[in-house]
Amino acid sequence: MSVYRKESAAAPSYSNSSTLIAQNKALGSVMYMLGMRDFIRDPMDVTSILYISNLTLEDETPPAPNYLLQSFLRRLWLYHPDSRNPSCSSMPEKSWPGTCPPTVDEGLGEELRSAVNPLDLVTGAYMSSNSLLRQEITNHMVQCNFAVPLLLPAVWPDVSGTLLLWPFRGVMGMQRSTSANPRDFQMKNMACSRMPLISCVRLGSCGISKSRVLNRVLSGPRKNCEFFVHRDMDGGQLPRSISEGMVEVGWNLPLGDPNGDTFSRPILLANLRGDAAACHRPLSLVSRGSGVLVVFFEMLGEKELAALIYWRSLACHMILVDCSRGHENASDRERLAKFLRKAVKELELEEEMVVSGCRGDEEELAVHLIEALDHLIPHLHAVNLVDLAGIGLDLSYNVDEDEICRKAYDEAEGVLKGMEDDPVQFKEEQLPLQGAQWKRLAKIEKEQCRNQEGEGFNQRHLKEEEEYIRQQMRKHTVTPAMKGFIDALTTINSLKRAYFLSWMKTRLGAVQWDQLSQSVDPLLDQQPLVELEGCPSSHSFLGLEHFFREMGVMYEMCYHSACKDSYITRLPNLAAELLMHGVPLEIYDGDASCVPINWVNNVLIHLQKKLSLNLRLKVITAFGLHNSKNADILTTLFGASFLKGSYRHAKGAFMLLVIIPEMQRWMMECDLLLLINMEGLSYPEMEEGKESLAHDHELATFVTGLSDVLLLNLKAENQADVKDTRQIAVSALLRTKEMEKMPVCQLMSQCEGADTKTLSLHMSRVIQILSMERTGEDLDSVQLPTENSNPCIMGPWNDRIVYLPLNPECSKAALELKNNLFSTIQKCAMKNQPTRLPQFMESIYQLWEAIKHETFPIPFNNTEVADTFSGVCNKLLDGEQNLESHMQDWLGGVDHRISDLKKNRRNSEAILKALEDETTKEIKSEGRKMQVILENHFNRSDINFKLVDAYKPNFLSFVNMYQTQKTGQLNKTLESATDVYDLSAKVKALQTAIEAALEVKLRALLADSRVNDASFLDSKLEEEFASVWDQIPTNLEQKPVEVQDIVDNVKKQLRNNLRIRVLQKYIDKLEYVGKTGVSEVFEVRNDHFGFKSKVKRTLQNDKKEAPKFANRMVEACDRSILENVKRKDNYKDSYTTAILEIVDKGLSTKDFNVNSQFEIDLKVYVCNKAALAFLEMQNRLIRQMNSKEKFLHDNKKKYMLDFMYQFRKRDQCQTASHTFINLCLKPAAHNYIQSSLGAAILEDILQKDDARRFISPREFHYNILRDLITEDNFERFLEYLQSGETFSRKSIQAILTGYFSGTVVVDDRRKQRMEEISDKMLKAVNEVTNDTSGGQGNIREMLLAVCDNLTNSGGVNVPQDTLEGPLFDINTHRDIFVANLRDSLNEINQELSQDLRRTDKAVDVSPDLPDELLEALFDKVKGCGRECPFCKAPCDMGDKDHTLHSSLWHRPKGLLSYHCSDSANLSHSTCSQEVSGKNQFLNKDTGDKPVPYKDNHTIYPDWYIPEREGSSTYWKYILMKYNQKFAQAYQRDPADIPMEWERIQQADALESLRKTFHS
Repeated sequence: MSVYRKESAAAPSYSNSSTLIAQNKALGSVMYMLGMRDFIRDPMDVTSILYISNLTLEDETPPAPNYLLQSFLRRLWLYHPDSRNPSCSSMPEKSWPGTCPPTVDEGLGEELRSAVNPLDLVTGAYMSSNSLLRQEITNHMVQCNFAVPLLLPAVWPDVSGTLLLWPFRGVMGMQRSTSANPRDFQMKNMACSRMPLISCVRLGSCGISKSRVLNRVLSGPRKNCEFFVHRDMDGGQLPRSISEGMVEVGWNLPLGDPNGDTFSRPILLANLRGDAAACHRPLSLVSRGSGVLVVFFEMLGEKELAALIYWRSLACHMILVDCSRGHENASDRERLAKFLRKAVKELELEEEMVVSGCRGDEEELAVHLIEALDHLIPHLHAVNLVDLAGIGLDLSYNVDEDEICRKAYDEAEGVLKGMEDDPVQFKEEQLPLQGAQWKRLAKIEKEQCRNQEGEGFNQRHLKEEEEYIRQQMRKHTVTPAMKGFIDALTTINSLKRAYFLSWMKTRLGAVQWDQLSQSVDPLLDQQPLVELEGCPSSHSFLGLEHFFREMGVMYEMCYHSACKDSYITRLPNLAAELLMHGVPLEIYDGDASCVPINWVNNVLIHLQKKLSLNLRLKVITAFGLHNSKNADILTTLFGASFLKGSYRHAKGAFMLLVIIPEMQRWMMECDLLLLINMEGLSYPEMEEGKESLAHDHELATFVTGLSDVLLLNLKAENQADVKDTRQIAVSALLRTKEMEKMPVCQLMSQCEGADTKTLSLHMSRVIQILSMERTGEDLDSVQLPTENSNPCIMGPWNDRIVYLPLNPECSKAALELKNNLFSTIQKCAMKNQPTRLPQFMESIYQLWEAIKHETFPIPFNNTEVADTFSGVCNKLLDGEQNLESHMQDWLGGVDHRISDLKKNRRNSEAILKALEDETTKEIKSEGRKMQVILENHFNRSDINFKLVDAYKPNFLSFVNMYQTQKTGQLNKTLESATDVYDLSAKVKALQTAIEAALEVKLRALLADSRVNDASFLDSKLEEEFASVWDQIPTNLEQKPVEVQDIVDNVKKQLRNNLRIRVLQKYIDKLEYVGKTGVSEVFEVRNDHFGFKSKVKRTLQNDKKEAPKFANRMVEACDRSILENVKRKDNYKDSYTTAILEIVDKGLSTKDFNVNSQFEIDLKVYVCNKAALAFLEMQNRLIRQMNSKEKFLHDNKKKYMLDFMYQFRKRDQCQTASHTFINLCLKPAAHNYIQSSLGAAILEDILQKDDARRFISPREFHYNILRDLITEDNFERFLEYLQSGETFSRKSIQAILTGYFSGTVVVDDRRKQRMEEISDKMLKAVNEVTNDTSGGQGNIREMLLAVCDNLTNSGGVNVPQDTLEGPLFDINTHRDIFVANLRDSLNEINQELSQDLRRTDKAVDVSPDLPDELLEALFDKVKGCGRECPFCKAPCDMGDKDHTLHSSLWHRPKGLLSYHCSDSANLSHSTCSQEVSGKNQFLNKDTGDKPVPYKDNHTIYPDWYIPEREGSSTYWKYILMKYNQKFAQAYQRDPADIPMEWERIQQADALESLRKTFHS
């Protein structure tokens, strides 16, 4: 162990007078604001934490700046991440006298409410503390991953500045390399271990935060930790007043994790606060001591360059960090680049030593800075803070390790001289009394007490052995180490003594860690130490507690000696004085398993002399295994200074005194807390066996029996821990239960693993069962644990430095645990008479006697009883889990059950009553199963229930209690569920009414928009919405609730009652009315029984009757409260008056004695329950009353926006659907109808009576000729003869015209086709709906799907070009659009129906339809279409596939204007006559050459003209009748008609026609 150089140099002053004056003003202002002035004169010490930690039980914001120091320390001890937060709830108008310096006043305001910069707060805390407290603060700050002040600036009264070395002496951390060797780890001391020092400074002003960059550097790849305070933290933007020029330091230790370690070597990182150019002395210090100086800058000029050159001469290495964000001005950029190049050249820096180009990105800066440091760190020289202290002395800095500290160091070194060479030998030679002889002496004492009646017991032999051992031990003189130790403690200088003890702890801890580092990594895999070779055992381990233990054994030997050595007899007074100063006292030697009873007794006697005789005390014990960190837990909760931080401690129980602050004493009815820390329990020693097991049980039983409150600290890292904790704790509790010294137990854990949770739940049941009376009837005294009743504190107390942000839940859980403990102490004080030191001393004596004589029914080496008891608890827990699971399943159907009951028209009260009855029935059924399981378990013959059977009533009664409390919990759940269901049903009805009304309005507006093509502005839509919203019906109407201050009203009624009862002096008790979290059971306390009970000797009876009476009163008041709550009416004062009358009437008839305090507490209790119940009733009524208004108020805007959105969306959908129908489906529908109409008409025409004419071309020709002769119209004949095809078409056209004007078949057919197309379109739309299940959809995609369905399954071709427009490229709700589409389909169907109902004479058909029918009919009757080349008679062959044409009748050629070759008379000869004659013909077909008629086949080979005589009778008649008219028409002379033709009649012609065509 090294210390800094003692030589002192002259202290030249670097600060000018003006700077000192300004700093002194700043300090004075901050001192006044933070309330530091008293602490500057009389600094806080370690015992101050015991007071500050217990000032409050809440993590509340400091009310004013003068509370910030206390808040900082209290939060720091709780490991709160916001410990450095300088915010307070209010800022006084004037926080300091006189004029405030501008640097302090700037930035203060109501928004931030930050009194000072966090660095000023930390600096103020260090300036207000002595060195010993600074060391504790530093330890906690390092554990919180906070940077620690290394150099305090030069402010009054320290004009030179102080370098802090002592605070770092106690900071230890673990470093482990990446090698696979588990032994390759080292413990580092922050003050003495050598490692590279990296110092970071700022040159000028910077836009980025240097501290944030450094936080990222130290955190590395892990989550960012707030090591250094920066501007983004609360108060970080305020100017620094007393911390300007301060140097902070943090460290980074590699843990052997290549992916997690930032650097390969441990480093110290120093951060200079302020502009380095203005902090010459601090800069000189960090430059000379650092391996590398990191300079952050934003601008460079000649002045800055000169400063860098000077600093470079002081530092070994330098890194420049360019923090500029990129100048907008090109000249500025060029100037910076120029000076940067010049700086690199002048400073002779490598390229890697310049971090630039990041443009102010802090994350990128950190990454590049780490890379630059990685390049240097392997080559940097290592220093320690002790070396830095020497440099500080050269620069005229003060070092906090003054002459007193150095003398204490020398004394500690003198005491421990020779220890490092061989700790085991040192312990045996210098601390000889606590060795094997002391342990054997303790064992003999127990054997003498326990084996007095056993066989083979030799009392005389044991007595002789005992005397012999004492004689041998008395021969030991005070060793040099113990003499030096005692002499150092007896100094009158308490500061020197504290330094001495701290040096001892530091030196002993270093040796212990050296031993451990030579054995194995203690945190590797969490394996049991018994398996680790070379691990230090209890024989080789040496701690400060062993020196105090030696003092106790020395006194024990002196006490039993006839010769009293005054040097030793003064030791109890010394130990008592140490207790007063926060030093723990060992009251149980766990290694020897004994209590040095005379030593402990005399220490407590001297302690009592130093304290007031009437001080009340309570004992809190931290109970846990060796790895439970009990010392850290007690330190966190109470600020205690138990030995902590080492790898292991001496096995035993240690006591520490805490004086409770005045403000807490009245509430807790307690003045002192005696904290007992149990260490080393179930430590895996190298030698194990029944004796070690018995020693663990003896220690556990002793501390449990001493305790008022037992803090069971559960930390189960494996199943072995679970087993050990359960066996030892359960056995200890069972023993103390038999002695009627059962403490109140509070559970806590340090992890959330499955083993810990199981153990926590198990121990909860053990405690609950043991807390009941043996009869099992004390059901109300035990409560089921709530979810947060067993806090989990996962603190950072470990020896390995882990760079992770603090978990805020740690401090929250610690405060919660502390509240639970203090509340438990308060309850203990109310139930029992106060304990004072004499009673505590008597308890120690009684317990030690009971342990020595082993008067407990459960032997110390017996674990069977604990296992049996735990087995029953496990059965109980299994039953609870089954019940819980069953009831959760049952609760899952509550909403459905409520709905079913609602259908039966039951009201809410009836429904709730039915559900509660069902719940009770279900829970009782499951409870009976639990009891049966327990009964069967107790009846097992393979388990010995001899000692556990006495608790059988407790277990069975616990089931009843569990049923009752579970029923109450579920009834509240059911009540809440019923209320929620009622409200939700009413709100749902209201919501349905709103939606229905708005839907009606929407449809009306959409119809208006569609019919009138109207458009609506948003303002118009808002008006329409408002017209509906104001008229919305509701079923939530009820009379208004008068909001009252119910708690105040209840207090008034209670105050009046107390005034009438003349009990005004207890009026302050009214403050408990309206408080939540009060016990569900009224507790009768000792102070409820006064003088009358003692005089009349009825105290025992009164204590028995009073709880019964109180329970009856509470039950009667509960019934009255419940009746009033069920009325669901406004609160009335008569409700409170009624319950007070119940209590008064009961008190008037009581037959036992209690004092007025009983009456007051009982009335306050019932009034508190009433106030909370009536308040909840009022709140429920208010919720119901406001449900409509709140719903309408909260949702009006939402509904309005949705209304407008729905209108716009649906209107757009409506437009799209209407357009699609009109431009796509409507044309397709018309086309579908018209396309089949022609075929229908043709079919109908062919089915008419005169349809025979269309059977064949011949028949059609026959009908034409018949009609012509019948009509007797020359013009018609002439038209036919000139063009038979034209005449035929006209004939067919006439038939069609007559058909269209006289038939209804067209209408029928159109109606049928319309119905078909309507069904097809509707089916296509429905198929699209079925293919998609609601939700959003694209309109174009849906319409294309409709078109595809019509085409594929309906055979309807729909034009789709229109769908490419933007109108259809929108997304909407499918159901809404499909509804619009259906509406549009209905409209088109109505339009088509209206077309059918038209009454025009001519059927409105397509203009093309007649032509289509004409072509169809003509095609049917035209035959082959060929005519005779001479007379133009049509071919009458019938079918169209013939190759030779022929006509039945050839006509006289004169009918076609042919005349005789020798005259102008029309010719009456026919083609047949010409073929049989010798005449010739010529035309274009013959090339204008004559060809004989008989050779016509040479010209017309496809025509056959038979040779026959004359013309047919038909044509003879026609030529004869119209001879003159034909001649006139053709401008020829009439034909020479043979005489016999003139005798032909019409009938002859018709007969000839018939025979020719139908024969």
